[in-house]
Amino acid sequence: MKNARLDLHIRFNPLNRRHQQIAAYMEPVKTKYLTALVVAAIEEYQRQHPYGVDYRELDKIRKESYCSFQPKKPIQKNLTKKTSSEQLLPSANAEHQLVIPKQAADVMDQLIDLYDLDEDE
Repeated sequence: MKNARLDLHIRFNPLNRRHQQIAAYMEPVKTKYLTALVVAAIEEYQRQHPYGVDYRELDKIRKESYCSFQPKKPIQKNLTKKTSSEQLLPSANAEHQLVIPKQAADVMDQLIDLYDLDEDE
């Protein structure tokens, strides 16, 4: 018991129906009795599971809200739907021109004038 965790922070997921029920049950309990309530609950769980923790049962409870945090379109599915390499490359028919915004062109003209870089000379 030397390495046992003696501090515990519990956060309930509001999207998990069972979490909501437990949070509502714990709400009227006075703060100084919350730890005692958790101890009593775990002692009852130990009585029902004398051979240790039933991870399959706990995983089922955990997964009740786990899906609610998933994106509507799972990332892995989106990654498998990559566009083909032809779509990523510019088409041969597309005209590519270097378009310089007017403000950038004005700055270039000012620099040419400042350093006297006219090609006419």
